[in-house]
Amino acid sequence: MLLLGFSIAARRAELAGLRLRNITEDPDGNGLLVHVMVSKTDPRTVPVPYGKNPQTCPVLAWKTWVERAQISDPDRHAFRAIHATGSVQPKGLTPQRVGDIITAAGARARIPVLFTGHSVRSGMATEARRAKKDPKAIAQITGHKPNSKVLHGYMQIVDRWDEEDNALMGIGL
Repeated sequence: MLLLGFSIAARRAELAGLRLRNITEDPDGNGLLVHVMVSKTDPRTVPVPYGKNPQTCPVLAWKTWVERAQISDPDRHAFRAIHATGSVQPKGLTPQRVGDIITAAGARARIPVLFTGHSVRSGMATEARRAKKDPKAIAQITGHKPNSKVLHGYMQIVDRWDEEDNALMGIGL
């Protein structure tokens, strides 16, 4: 859920609202097409490519989840609760529960800042900016307007001493 959430820059409600039918394989085999229909803004389709690392690949993680959770009904929620016995429950997660799961994952990973439901969204925008991705391409994933002040607010300064994050570095001072 975290890998797919990061890949589509999801809000909690967007992850909770995904149905199996909203996540399809690209016909050319490039990855997944995630149709975000439940959104605060307009619906959007996000192309999610295969990752370079199999352990963090959102496409492989999704395929593994579908297989192990034995999800087949296209109208059921993509992400569901898991009972203490290990059985996947038919009821979908609420947005609040999605946020709780993301926060718990951040705590398990010992991330030094509070990891919240919005962290996957902000994290994707931040990392894409650090990788020098075009803001228009980032906006296509997040669903923002290309010059959105809100989108720019998501893009965090990660390392104030990094050449990419410090405007004074590399300008000849």
